[in-house]
Amino acid sequence: MYARSFRFPSLTVEHPLEAVARLAFCAAIALCVALYIYCIAASTFNIIARKQAENGSMAAQSRLAQINAEYYALSERVTPSEAGNLGLVPIKEKSYVTRTAALGFVGGNQ
Repeated sequence: MYARSFRFPSLTVEHPLEAVARLAFCAAIALCVALYIYCIAASTFNIIARKQAENGSMAAQSRLAQINAEYYALSERVTPSEAGNLGLVPIKEKSYVTRTAALGFVGGNQ
């Protein structure tokens, strides 16, 4: 039998692709860290923006409620006699725009 001599590779010699692989792994890790920081920052900014939108929505709803309350308070003061004093009179002839099928029709009071 022939004795094959097997030579183990030496661990002290660097393979030519090791430097490229090391650089690629470091770049991949740096990219993952940057992506992680970006995702954390983006979600933090989205949470802040949502809170600001909710606060703006609540302020708008509050203002709308105030306007509705003012409207109802003012609408109770308007009466037909008060409208007459302001120069508002009933309309004598009314015209309505109606739609029949696909054509428009403007008709007078019938």
